[in-house]
Amino acid sequence: MNEVITTILNNLVLPAIIAAAGIIIAICNKLVNSMSKSIELKNELYMLQKQIEIRNKLINIIGEHVKIAVASNMMLANDFKKEGDGYLTEEQQHQLQNNAKKIINDSIASMLGADSRLLEVLGGEDALNAIINAMIEKYVYEYKLEQKRAEG
Repeated sequence: MNEVITTILNNLVLPAIIAAAGIIIAICNKLVNSMSKSIELKNELYMLQKQIEIRNKLINIIGEHVKIAVASNMMLANDFKKEGDGYLTEEQQHQLQNNAKKIINDSIASMLGADSRLLEVLGGEDALNAIINAMIEKYVYEYKLEQKRAEG
């Protein structure tokens, strides 16, 4: 009788236990893999959120620099208009654009410094120039609109 029980244990129960353990290990392995992927994705999402926050802060700071440069340039433009017939020449417009870009680039150069990671967060130098150009147009428009409201 002992031999029958030993044979049954060796031939049926022991392989079933080993198979069940293998299935449990496979399930645990999948669970651990999915948890590690979840943690990795959570970390990536956190890093992207921080990167977006930094980008937004940089854009706001750049916006303030652009606003100041445009205000200063608009005063100069008004002086040019008073000297002329109320209009700017092409040369004066070009001079004002270059002056605004120089003021902005000089003021943000110290902020960005040699740390190209901040420039990378913004999307590179081309993206930075596009942001600056768009902001210049925005603030020039707002300044002109404000002037017309003040006059009328």
